[in-house]
Amino acid sequence: MPSARWIVLVYVALSFYDTGMSWVLQLMHYPLYRDVGPAEFSQYIQHNNQRAVVPAILPALATLGVSLLLVWRRPVLIPAAMAVAAVLLNIVVLISTAIWQGRLHGQLVQAGKSEPAINRLVATNWIRTAAFSIQAIFALWIIHRLLGGSK
Repeated sequence: MPSARWIVLVYVALSFYDTGMSWVLQLMHYPLYRDVGPAEFSQYIQHNNQRAVVPAILPALATLGVSLLLVWRRPVLIPAAMAVAAVLLNIVVLISTAIWQGRLHGQLVQAGKSEPAINRLVATNWIRTAAFSIQAIFALWIIHRLLGGSK
């Protein structure tokens, strides 16, 4: 099943990428919003939002697509429940983005600097960070199995 191997490899790579990206956003990038001056803030966030497409949004969408493929072309070493959980975790990321992070970024562009909105952004982003981190644990487990770890 060569295509299943590629799906697994891409899933593992994207899971690690998304997790690292999310932790950088969570611990470094979003908290730095507090240090941007009020006069420059709306423009900064607008540019940030435009530049987020390639490094953050597209990989997250690709991970959802690959996790769906993983359910469809799942190698026997990956339990069906784990493949389905990966899809559900990616859906959690999308819902969180739609309900909180996307709206908060739009609000910050329109209204300007708002400490409560920045705090809400940092707090609610833990949902995405946790969902991506759980997938990284899945990816580590998959690698363990591929390397001949316990069945």
